[in-house]
Amino acid sequence: MKNILFLTHLYPYPPNDGGKIVSFNTLKHLAEYGHHITVCTFYSKEKDDLSTFPLEMQVYGVPVDYANTLGGGMKNLISPLSYNMEKYVNRQMRELVFSLLSALNIDIVYVDHLHMAYYGRLIKQTYPHLIVVLRQHNVESLIMKRVAEEERNPIKKLYFQMQYAKLNAYESSICADFDECIMITQEDLNLMEKMNHRVRLSLLPAGVDMNKYVPLDYRQNEWPTITFLGSLAWMPNIQGVTWFMENVFPSLLRQVPNIQFYIVGKNPPESIVKYESQYPKNVHVTGFVEDERPYIAASDVFVVPLKIGGGMRIKILNALAMKKPVVTTSIGAEGIHLKEGSFEVADSSADMEKTILKLLNNKDLAGQMGELGYQEVQAHYSNQLILEKHAANLDHFDSPVHDHKMNVMYVTHSKKKGGAEQSLIHLINHMDTSLYNIYLLCPQDTEYVDEIKTPHKRLHMELGSIKKNIAAYIQRNMAIIHLVRKHNIHIVHANGWRAPWYVLFAKYFTKAKTIWHHRDAMESKFYTWLLPHFFDQVICISDFVKSTIKVKRKCAVVYNGIEQKNDASLEKQRKFKEDGILVIGVIGRIVEWKRYDYIIKALSIFTRKFNITNWKLNIYGDTAVDGSDAYLQQLKDLVAELGLEYNINFKGHTRTPIKAMGECDVTINFSDKEPFGRVIIESLLAKTPVIVANSGGAHEIIARTEGGFICQDGDIDHLAHQIKEIYDLSEHQYESLSSTGYENVKKFFDAKNKSRDVSQIYNRLTKKAFLSQHM
Repeated sequence: MKNILFLTHLYPYPPNDGGKIVSFNTLKHLAEYGHHITVCTFYSKEKDDLSTFPLEMQVYGVPVDYANTLGGGMKNLISPLSYNMEKYVNRQMRELVFSLLSALNIDIVYVDHLHMAYYGRLIKQTYPHLIVVLRQHNVESLIMKRVAEEERNPIKKLYFQMQYAKLNAYESSICADFDECIMITQEDLNLMEKMNHRVRLSLLPAGVDMNKYVPLDYRQNEWPTITFLGSLAWMPNIQGVTWFMENVFPSLLRQVPNIQFYIVGKNPPESIVKYESQYPKNVHVTGFVEDERPYIAASDVFVVPLKIGGGMRIKILNALAMKKPVVTTSIGAEGIHLKEGSFEVADSSADMEKTILKLLNNKDLAGQMGELGYQEVQAHYSNQLILEKHAANLDHFDSPVHDHKMNVMYVTHSKKKGGAEQSLIHLINHMDTSLYNIYLLCPQDTEYVDEIKTPHKRLHMELGSIKKNIAAYIQRNMAIIHLVRKHNIHIVHANGWRAPWYVLFAKYFTKAKTIWHHRDAMESKFYTWLLPHFFDQVICISDFVKSTIKVKRKCAVVYNGIEQKNDASLEKQRKFKEDGILVIGVIGRIVEWKRYDYIIKALSIFTRKFNITNWKLNIYGDTAVDGSDAYLQQLKDLVAELGLEYNINFKGHTRTPIKAMGECDVTINFSDKEPFGRVIIESLLAKTPVIVANSGGAHEIIARTEGGFICQDGDIDHLAHQIKEIYDLSEHQYESLSSTGYENVKKFFDAKNKSRDVSQIYNRLTKKAFLSQHM
């Protein structure tokens, strides 16, 4: 456990605004982990009482006047520091900090907010071997830039532009002085990387106290109610409420005359208070409240209409944890990565009004959104999950493992998510960030990056067709070599079939070890002989894929893994042959090698030969990712020709494949040389047996899990008999088959264990015992 000196410019109690909430929760969890904390803070003599601090730790403070004044702003014109940084440069604080460092055996100085970075720089200059980290709640210069852009008064605009220039220069420089700069959002991390690539960055999202913010029933009347919450001493909140009141509320009031709008937050200026007089029956400006939760609980819609700002809005996560539908802007949503539908984003006044009205008028929709938001926050933004890991990382900060983390760069070419990309997501999400710094090189508008929850640095590069532009291909190879050197990458991990061609030369022009994660069955014997020579290791996703590689000594088989989600919505609801109908599922992109036409023909044989018509085939998939529209039309024509329109449904793409599989009695994978077959393990996890062809790697899964049947490759008559065998199972036999497959897929294909297998390959290649110290 560490002795930590925690420096903050805001006394973090009571935790009644976003910054204080993050600081207080961090202190609470660090202390619960066992770290010994000493807090050193600025505070207000009039409003703060240091003796009330509820956590068991020493708190030392220096009084400060937080107010911005015209005189202070004018004096700052000749200062190299921006006003919001200069006001915290204080002789008393400097003396207190260094007296504490002299008296206490401090292991880590934890600087909370950029406003205290001045002292972190002084400490690092005086004690160069002392670990000093900076927790960046926002990229402060970005906020100032947005303030300047939004300001219409030309004199104020010029002043804010000058403040931005000073703040940007200061922030870009000073963050590089710290052993680690901990960012709250991926967007802020990427921006800071651009501002100064020398900054040592990591990601630690803000979280929610799920024990405090829980769904509550607190309605005092039936009037439609919307709520805003936030400190009204903070410029982005003032500007956001003003924009909402001037551009959204008047029209909203005409539509809903009895609407109630609660503006909850301390220190409201007169420019906000005036709205209570302007709309005495509808607007309530509360000022400071001891507990904001009743106001959140009483609202029908929680609004966060921010037009400027940075970092992450904790208030949104808190409201979602209380199952409240949230409407915010793109800026308000920055840094919050949840499943689509968890909350609404509306940037224009018209869209915001329309969205709020939609939720007020549709209680079922509002309830569904609140429920989804709650589940997503619980899964991804619980303080318990986030801060316990952070506390553990700090405990190992000065260990050899932490000082020498392995830098791993994953390279992928695809913007859209297919099976290879889903497997990459699972792999990265289970990598141990106490051992690895994760980098992801992908195209700019990659659609699935928000599903990657492990903190990582994102690098953008288009990896297009090689044949179409050889010059661009060579240029990007050189650019990747530059990135590997710049970020001191130890492992370059190329995912799929195109990415490896772009990292060919990293093995010879950098010190990094290179890995090709081979997920396909290449027909070319030349390629499967040539490519492995450019890599230190080839990871194959099945024995079948390994069999296609000519240089076997470089190959290791690591099967794809699957997340074992405890999600009640994924529980299999359907009983076997419910309503007397056998429901068959086929899931995947519509492309010829998937051989859906074979399945349709086999079902025609099944119907004619056994005189069975009580079955349905649901085909889930589309042609968006490397699919074939012509083949899709061919399938539809075949269904019509065989007279099976009643039995066969083309469902299109599904965003919830495991749930779809759970609604089937059996799924079929009859692909030609399927390299692995992610949909097979997903089906088994849904407790749905699978029939597979004895082709490619698919049958390896069924052989290990015993969760289905293996059919002769290409034999549609045999497939028809296998379907009949499933049809004839008793309910007990079906339950046994389903349960066996379910238990074995969890045992043999757990994503966490597969990531550990890959980690062991990293360990072996680099010949460093990163893992052994943590097993």
